[in-house]
Amino acid sequence: MAANSNTLVKILYGTLLRQTRNYQRELVRAKPVVDLQNELQPLLEVLPPQDKHLVAELSFLQLQNQPQALSTVATTIFKRNAFLTDKQVVNNKIDVGLQALLSINRRIKLLKKHTFAAYSSATTNDIIVEVVSRRRQYLSAMVQGGGGGSGLAVKPEPEYIYDVKITNTTTNKTVQLLRRKWVVVQSDGSETVVEGEGVIGKKPVLEPGKSHSYSSSVRISGTYATMFGAYTMLDLETSSLFDIKIAPFGLL
Repeated sequence: MAANSNTLVKILYGTLLRQTRNYQRELVRAKPVVDLQNELQPLLEVLPPQDKHLVAELSFLQLQNQPQALSTVATTIFKRNAFLTDKQVVNNKIDVGLQALLSINRRIKLLKKHTFAAYSSATTNDIIVEVVSRRRQYLSAMVQGGGGGSGLAVKPEPEYIYDVKITNTTTNKTVQLLRRKWVVVQSDGSETVVEGEGVIGKKPVLEPGKSHSYSSSVRISGTYATMFGAYTMLDLETSSLFDIKIAPFGLL
């Protein structure tokens, strides 16, 4: 039984190490935006006390500039734990390994929902949709304290402006934008869907070779988010409806 347990631990920690490398790749992709120390918290929570200091030191000293260093530390931790033989310790390591694997898998799945580029472009039926986002600069609101006390600064939710350009590259098709649909994926993975008629109160008509540009804004609840969606278009010659894609872009 002990031999089987030891084999299970080795397999588990081997899988965990591979997933840590996948996690590392996602962290490298997200490095300009994510709080890397917060990203390590799920791993810190399930590691044995004697191993926590390795990741804690890594997060302070190296990870800000070298997310890939996570695999180096993970290899040290996981290889050592994979060859433990005491039955009680082995059972504990199985529990710890499973918790760590579940935590890392959740983080990988969440990061994969996001894009970390502020620009996107998509072409559907020869109609191009380009979007670029930027963070709006703002001043914190001041809330007056009771009894004439000093004001308290309240930082509002981050607001982003996104500029959209829709170009009809067809040579013989005039189209009209009728509806919009946006999906906003927050940094915690929650999603908000916004749908409505037209864009900023208009239903623009695009003749062949013409473009329509507009700007709008959105507030987010976390440190970053991803937006994507679609426009419903009407072919004015055939009266047929079709959707055109808005590729994902980041609110960074």
